[in-house]
Amino acid sequence: MNPKVDDLYIRALTISRETVIHRFCKMLDHSGEQMWQQFIAAARGLTRNNDLHPRTSAQLGLLHLSSAKLLIQQDQPVVAADCLRDWNPLNSNLPSTMARIVLREINVALGNALRYCGRFQAARQLLEDTLTETSADETHTAGYIDLLCGLGDTYCELDDSTPAQTLLEEGLQRTESSESRMSSKTTRLYLSLAETYMRQDATDYAERIFQNIQHCRKSDSRLSDFQQLRQSVGLARIAHMRRDWPAALSHWTRCLRIVEGFQFGVGHTTRVIHYSISDVLSELGEGELSSKSLSESEKMSKAGGCIYWITGL
Repeated sequence: MNPKVDDLYIRALTISRETVIHRFCKMLDHSGEQMWQQFIAAARGLTRNNDLHPRTSAQLGLLHLSSAKLLIQQDQPVVAADCLRDWNPLNSNLPSTMARIVLREINVALGNALRYCGRFQAARQLLEDTLTETSADETHTAGYIDLLCGLGDTYCELDDSTPAQTLLEEGLQRTESSESRMSSKTTRLYLSLAETYMRQDATDYAERIFQNIQHCRKSDSRLSDFQQLRQSVGLARIAHMRRDWPAALSHWTRCLRIVEGFQFGVGHTTRVIHYSISDVLSELGEGELSSKSLSESEKMSKAGGCIYWITGL
């Protein structure tokens, strides 16, 4: 292997891992962002000249992927989408196995970025194409679960919950044959499935899913912050629709506590939560507190960002 190319692989691998650490530790400093932007720019010349080793090209794809996820965490889904589009396999007509896996991961992330921006039809087409190209031996991976959940959520945003329900139920049948009932993979599928029930006004079924997740995993710290938020948002919406104001206030308040720990989606998501709390407080006769929450909601108003981060919110 060309020593320069090998060095490029090592540098790409190192920066990819650093972006993952930044993302999970919420260390969103601009110096790290500038570092990978400069590195990607320097690597483009080699990419265009096809001077890359296939392994190095795939690693560069993973760098684009981890960088885009960091950008999404910084509430920049449009920039993230551009970053993801900037990588292609060396041989698009006949990509290597490694390149094909990376491309699928990139397409799933791109589909989610498009959905966050409200470009639902584009996200649907991309994710459907990606699902068609997914082989049977890839259906056990975490990336496949991301694909099913992303596509199911996109269907729901398009008010097309029937194919979403079918897709997710079939995914659960395959996944539960090899996973525990409330593993990380099945939990994600169940949360997306619950949204399909919400869209069909089958709130009893949705509530049962949320409660089962809480019961089965209340002593399990593996439930991610995002999963906790999505579960709490679901329960809050159900209580709100039923006009159970004390329960709604409790759930929306928990949502607010969870979302404050995030760096992305905060503007729109936090605004909707504050607005919902204001509505509940008004119904409970707490006019002064309601006005205060409404004022907080208006402070969060801004253009762009991850507008459709939480499906249904």
